[in-house]
Amino acid sequence: PYYMDETTGLGGYHTAPTLFYFTPQNKWYLIYQSEPPQYSTTDDPTQPSTWTAPQNFYPSNPTNINGWIDFDMICDSANCYLFFADDLGDIYRASTPIGDFPKGFGTPVLVMHAANAQDLFESVKVYHLMGMNQYLMIVEAAQDQSWTRYFRAFILPSLDGPITPLPHANSWAEPFAGENNVTFAAGVTPWTNDISHGDLVRVNPDQTETVDPSHLQFLIQGDEPNNGAANYNAIPWRLGLLSRSN
Repeated sequence: PYYMDETTGLGGYHTAPTLFYFTPQNKWYLIYQSEPPQYSTTDDPTQPSTWTAPQNFYPSNPTNINGWIDFDMICDSANCYLFFADDLGDIYRASTPIGDFPKGFGTPVLVMHAANAQDLFESVKVYHLMGMNQYLMIVEAAQDQSWTRYFRAFILPSLDGPITPLPHANSWAEPFAGENNVTFAAGVTPWTNDISHGDLVRVNPDQTETVDPSHLQFLIQGDEPNNGAANYNAIPWRLGLLSRSN
């Protein structure tokens, strides 16, 4: 591994990275959580020392935002959209014309709210469904007192359109991905109950965030139950790959 704080300007608090190739500029973008959200660019992501110093999407925090985490970027042919959560049960969206990206983002708009913050907690991700005029949104949720992590799913007809729960993929009992529908491959000892912050495997790396709905794979983080971690930052996360079996 190459620790990104070895790259000029990338030390300090930068987390929850997302990576894509922005074809209009022929550049790779690395977007990460900071205050406010930031990005770096490179022509070659295999050379980690070439990433530029962090730059802000916003000059300061918008006045209507109490907090923002886990930023996700996706573009259609006209606009780029920045989705994010706040750990308070809210999902926000901001946009800019694709020709102005990464500048020009307007005031974020609240697009979803849950009275129970655990129902729309964090790690919002949005994808274009290949071959369909639809988008898939997934959001990490947490179950009651156990705080076991799982994902809910929603469908959008467009990136600025209404958000509708996806039937049979939107609850603890019937999640998009969670303890109740994830099994372990033969010979693999079950090692996590948490299906947490991750990314679907895309068909290409570009800004459209396109996935193949007939061959879904989901790279996630999980952790050993009763791992004894004193706090969230001490959790010994491990990576896992989910593959759709039906």
